[in-house]
Amino acid sequence: MKYKIFYIILFFSILLDQAVKYIVSRYVPFGSGSSLIKGLFSITHIRNTGAAFGIFQGNNAFLIVVSSFFIILLMFYVFRYIKGDVFLQTAAALIAGGAIGNFIDRISRGYVVDFFDLKYFSVFNTADIMINVGVALLIIDILFRGDRKRTRS
Repeated sequence: MKYKIFYIILFFSILLDQAVKYIVSRYVPFGSGSSLIKGLFSITHIRNTGAAFGIFQGNNAFLIVVSSFFIILLMFYVFRYIKGDVFLQTAAALIAGGAIGNFIDRISRGYVVDFFDLKYFSVFNTADIMINVGVALLIIDILFRGDRKRTRS
């Protein structure tokens, strides 16, 4: 099965995201949190009805449609172009897992659970981290692996 790595990472990234959000929702009171590094980093339970950096607040239906389109487009890309490249499968699975994790929140709760609170940055969650790591891997692929792949073709 040439997409085995993709499916494994996708499954575990969604599972991890939903498990952490469940724990935060259950054990960290809404609107409050615990400082882990004083003045720098805390776990703060918030509900985000928008997208990154709080844009599109209150537009859950729009964000569900956009997320659905993006997830379908990403899956098409994976099955059409990635094939057996484990590095790209990992990147795509992290991006898809993060997008699906936040999509699940939007559908089931009407908002996304955010909790990593860097005092100088926006509050975010595990799904956001996965998306950013996946995008970073894609950038690495473009910058450092792309030429090698083109010369082999």
